[in-house]
Amino acid sequence: MNQTQMNQTQMNQTQMNLNRCSPPSKMPATVLGGTVMTRLEQLAEFARVNPRDPFPRYGFALELKGQGRLEESADAFAALATDFPDYCPAYLHAGNVLVALHRSDEAASVYRAGIVAATKSRDNHARGELESALAELAVAE
Repeated sequence: MNQTQMNQTQMNQTQMNLNRCSPPSKMPATVLGGTVMTRLEQLAEFARVNPRDPFPRYGFALELKGQGRLEESADAFAALATDFPDYCPAYLHAGNVLVALHRSDEAASVYRAGIVAATKSRDNHARGELESALAELAVAE
């Protein structure tokens, strides 16, 4: 198996792990290259190996969020938005993390940026979710 095939196999495993219903804390560690890695370590490695793919970095930010590491998650989402501004799925979660951190003004900015990205990419589903989140944020204030 060549390196590209190995990377694809690892990415497929990551996607399967992310789609599981069990909470992150109950996810088993995975063995990669003879080393036992936590899910967070695995995602960080996938991001390193695939720097042009936003999905591992998105998964990494979500995993941090799931572990309650909200400041780190916010930072990871911010870096993702900087490097992949058209990656629409990240904006809703990024804004939600900022809301949880009581940073509503920043969350509103993230939601607005996501609406622009979703409009540009014609992702009406993401746009609708972001518009709803922005409207709920305005009502809560």
